[in-house]
Amino acid sequence: MTFNYLMKNIFITAFSVMLLLVCSCAKKQENSETKNHNIPLSSNNPKAITFFRAAENHKFNQEYIEAKEDYRSALRLDPNMILALTEINEDNINVALEYRRKAVRNLKNSNEFERIFVEWDTIANSNEGRIKKRELSKKVIELHPEKINGYLMMGQSFNNWNEESKEAIPFFTKALEIDPQNAKATDNYLRYTYGGSRRSARLKNDFDFYNQFDLEAKSLAEKFPKSLRIQSRIAEIYRNTYNFSDESRIQKTLSFYNKCQEIVNETGSSFKNNLLTSIARVNLLTGDSDKAINMLETSLKDYEGNSQLISKYFRLFLAHLYNGNYLGAIKSIDNFDNFLESSDFTKEELLKSRVGLNNFKAIIYAHANQKDRALKSLDIYKKHSDSLVKFYNLKGDIHQQLRSVPGLGFVRWREASPRGQLWHEIWINIMVGNFKTAELLQDNFEKTYGLRQTHWDGVMNILQGNSEKGYNILERNTYGYMQYFKSQALISLGEKEKAKPVLDSIRQLPEGSIFNNLVVKRAANLYNQL
Repeated sequence: MTFNYLMKNIFITAFSVMLLLVCSCAKKQENSETKNHNIPLSSNNPKAITFFRAAENHKFNQEYIEAKEDYRSALRLDPNMILALTEINEDNINVALEYRRKAVRNLKNSNEFERIFVEWDTIANSNEGRIKKRELSKKVIELHPEKINGYLMMGQSFNNWNEESKEAIPFFTKALEIDPQNAKATDNYLRYTYGGSRRSARLKNDFDFYNQFDLEAKSLAEKFPKSLRIQSRIAEIYRNTYNFSDESRIQKTLSFYNKCQEIVNETGSSFKNNLLTSIARVNLLTGDSDKAINMLETSLKDYEGNSQLISKYFRLFLAHLYNGNYLGAIKSIDNFDNFLESSDFTKEELLKSRVGLNNFKAIIYAHANQKDRALKSLDIYKKHSDSLVKFYNLKGDIHQQLRSVPGLGFVRWREASPRGQLWHEIWINIMVGNFKTAELLQDNFEKTYGLRQTHWDGVMNILQGNSEKGYNILERNTYGYMQYFKSQALISLGEKEKAKPVLDSIRQLPEGSIFNNLVVKRAANLYNQL
């Protein structure tokens, strides 16, 4: 069977996908990881494989503490297990990188799928990287067309943040044809069909699309009643469909989070620590920011491990930003900084925290027109970043090494690489009006890394009054943060009516990333002024 033939046969309609998911009545174990559907591992230790499968399931359900324990158990029984070495969610980057190096050293003892997967897993998610990932995924599909692995890899190689995401859905559909009860394929189908900023914006106003999701959500919730990942994914999508007028969407969100709470109470899952944060984010969205902030501050008292505590603090910073409260964000950051002085954090945790918090401060001060404070925080962020890189003794592609280690992106310690520092230096200098410096830094970035950050050229032109030129540069950029500057350009060009729908879409962006949270309230205020 040729690859082209396979591809021709898996490109079915979204409606067919829905019918597949709704009508399937297969009675198999949730998140099936059976030998019939997954490529066998090269390990000769059945107990190690059992621990590995359990770890994968825990990680999928965001039970990271349990996952790490089971990965470690698998590696104690089989220290050379390739995929356990690759997939373990290890916070200590030196340990994580050593695991990966060991996996590479042991590839001679692996099967062909494992060799391909290790390479696939280490490729950056750039445009070029995604193309390479697809080539590798194609090899897996050709080797094992009857297994789900290659189809999942192929689907995940597409960008979920733009129109490219549509190309991924048929591959998840094919995986579900092979294993209709596979929760991983189902979750990816949901994420690529309904998740992400663009689909969230469409769900708010396209009632046919929303009703399609509503129908599938009910069916999948019944199909995976004990899956934390599926239940929380549905809750998250409902949360991001909130359109300021349909209260039932929020009630549905909370009902699915309540279902997650029932599962947690029954199983004792470490996912419980995420639930309070998730519900707080619902309150932020509905305008009950005081309640949200109180919940997030309360969550700081209940955590498992320093890594989780750090992420909770950064989620609090983001909540203040979403509310447009820069002062509150800075105060929370300073409180965290003071807390670090008396904490029992390791040197690694201290360095990571200080990279992230000073990165946040530089960005916030720059957007609050606090030039001197922004540049000072930028210098401190760079200093701690250099210390972190030195602490890890990283060589080669430092940027990719930092980003390949498991962790939450919004904590921002992975921005410590020289490339990350330069990128932020461009951004901060633009926002504080140091345009000549920013131009030189842009040229340096292009010379060093072979890629010009054209979006910063667009923003810089708009802020300097070259609105038409800036707009043209950003015209095809769909990210919410850049859309805000596009709206400014349109207003400057006398195109207020064109700017209003842009601002309307921005003010309805879901709470989450620092980029969204910086512009949501700004867009809402500007929209109300037009």
